[in-house]
Amino acid sequence: MEILDPGAVDNTTFRATYIITQADIDNGSFSNSATVTGFIPDNGPISSLSDDPDDPTDRDIDGDGNPDDPTVTSFPVDTAINAVDDIASTVEDTPVDIDILDNDTGIPDNGTLTTTDPENGTVVINDGGTPDDPSDDTVTYTPDSGLRH
Repeated sequence: MEILDPGAVDNTTFRATYIITQADIDNGSFSNSATVTGFIPDNGPISSLSDDPDDPTDRDIDGDGNPDDPTVTSFPVDTAINAVDDIASTVEDTPVDIDILDNDTGIPDNGTLTTTDPENGTVVINDGGTPDDPSDDTVTYTPDSGLRH
């Protein structure tokens, strides 16, 4: 263990990584704080909790006279998908590209897009080069040959 002389400064930076879990997301937020502990010769250990300078409540959780507010990161809670009908037209025997998600909201950025087979043609999903991200997907509808309405 290193010893820091009185009046000396140690500008060491320590980093830690925490991976957000599904439980954190389901909870709507994640709270983070850090504890630093030092040892005073002939007096024992001394500790302090970190403080979020952006939190004006300045709670003193450990009673040392300094604020100890944890840093809280909130996650969006609006997970509802709002799918709006799309309208496209084309001339006979001509495929049409449709950005079917352009007018929708709440589209997740993971998963896959599926469609049902149309009665009078075919649909191909264009995954935008990201097969597990439906948010950039489009479809190409190709009408059956000779189809007119």
